Amino acid sequence: MAIAGAAVVAVGVAAAVKGFKRSFLEDLDLPDLPAGTRKSVEWLGSAGYIAKGVVYAIIGGLLGYAALRSDAGQAGGVDKALRTLAAQPYGVVLLAVVAIGLAAFGVYCLAAARAQELSLLAKLTPVTIWTDVINYVRIRYEVLEESEHWLRFRLDTDGGRTQQVTVHHLPDVDGAEWAEISSAVGWADKIDLRRLLELAGGSSVGGAAIVDGVALIKHTVPLTSLHLREEFERPLLSVVAQADAFEKELSSGDEF
Repeated sequence: MAIAGAAVVAVGVAAAVKGFKRSFLEDLDLPDLPAGTRKSVEWLGSAGYIAKGVVYAIIGGLLGYAALRSDAGQAGGVDKALRTLAAQPYGVVLLAVVAIGLAAFGVYCLAAARAQELSLLAKLTPVTIWTDVINYVRIRYEVLEESEHWLRFRLDTDGGRTQQVTVHHLPDVDGAEWAEISSAVGWADKIDLRRLLELAGGSSVGGAAIVDGVALIKHTVPLTSLHLREEFERPLLSVVAQADAFEKELSSGDEF
């Protein structure tokens, strides 16, 4: 029983560490959840794993204590662990915190399952109409402005920075529908355009352009049989990352 108790304690410690480090995120595919929901899932998972770890550690401790006293009656499951916790100083408060954590873990499990479902759908479902792209963006990002054939939204980038990106619908280019992804780098008359061309020339996604006095990084993808995660989301994130890095280097600001 002592060995079993030690094993359960180890499981509890591992769960708590997983919650503190948020390493459980490595097992999830969260990009297909809205940004606000992703943050909630992270918080719920962290609180849930820590609470789970506390309960397992108490259960393991009870098993070990029972083994030392050769009294199997001292062992117990979750109910005994919670009663033991409640009997401690400030036990009611501790019990409430753990209960909230366990409830959070339950909600986290549901959200994680939903994230996996959305990820699978995004990978398997081809897009053939512009409306699908609009809906994909709406539920994942902060949309700033939109019209029938374009929408502008914002993404968080590294170092507390943000980057605006626009997706335009090109309904009839060579008889096919396309989506154009663009993200601003800076005002064309305020940055080194030659340096921008050098930076863009070394990029595997996107090219440089100037539209209405604004220097942009642009990339175009066909809508026909488009897989959102692989053929829209990935180049979108690449364009945004490059535009943000170029803006930081060329203007030292974060206007766009």
